[in-house]
Amino acid sequence: MRIPIPPIPAIQRSIPLYTDQHHDAKGRPASRGRRTAPARLAIAVLGAVAMALALPSPASAQPVLWATSPEDGAALDAAPGEIALTFSEPLDPASSEVTVTGPDLAPIETEPPAVHDTVLIQRMRYSEPGEYTVTVVAVFESGESLESTLTFSVESIPDMLSTDTAAAQDAGADPETSAESTGSNTAAIVGVALLVALAVAAWMLMARQRAKPRDEERERPTPVR
Repeated sequence: MRIPIPPIPAIQRSIPLYTDQHHDAKGRPASRGRRTAPARLAIAVLGAVAMALALPSPASAQPVLWATSPEDGAALDAAPGEIALTFSEPLDPASSEVTVTGPDLAPIETEPPAVHDTVLIQRMRYSEPGEYTVTVVAVFESGESLESTLTFSVESIPDMLSTDTAAAQDAGADPETSAESTGSNTAAIVGVALLVALAVAAWMLMARQRAKPRDEERERPTPVR
């Protein structure tokens, strides 16, 4: 028995064709080609913009400490004459403060720090070998502030950086200053005394000269009439 074979057009109509188109529930084609590409691009652009807005801008970033010299935790053979801290923003010289403590945790008296734009430089003094802690309260031109701590240790201290040498220099300067002050005061007193003595002598001389004519008139004999 021969099975009848339908014609080719009928077979083509019965086989579904697979294309890029999708069909909805009613069998209508729903294109996902060129119509969805712009939507995907718009979503990607909006996502990138949202991420860019969420990131902090350089203007709103918090100031940070970039570098220190010497490095934090350094062990040095000789004590440095000064230390330097570099920040990410310009500093306010009048408001920034530095505190130095020695191995015995006692404060070390130092000069006010010098500020050059974003770099703070502090001249150092040392009481004895050991660990030193430098606490910096940096105030920036933007009004923000940042507290940073630098710790390092030294094995030897040059004489010029010793607090004992500084104290001896200050003590040696005081007597000199007081001696100069005393000498200048004494010279001023002697000068005033000489002026007063000269004024008194001149007054007495003038008084004597005025008194002479009167005495001569008294000594003259009275004429007889």
